Amino acid sequence: TSRKPRKEELSILTELYENQWAYFKENKEKAIDLLTVGEYQRDKQLDPVITAAYTIVASTIMNFDEFAVIR
Repeated sequence: TSRKPRKEELSILTELYENQWAYFKENKEKAIDLLTVGEYQRDKQLDPVITAAYTIVASTIMNFDEFAVIR
């Protein structure tokens, strides 16, 4: 983003990751389903639970007003 996260925001994102990791750990098929969306296949060497949890966090960050794509 255009700035570093505030302490509270970082705490929220960390909690989001932990919650998503726990969810996907219990629902591995949901993690794999999430990672099948998109133009490229997922790297099967990466843990799908961790990757799916980080995918949710990245998507959340990309929805912040401060996130900007410069072309």
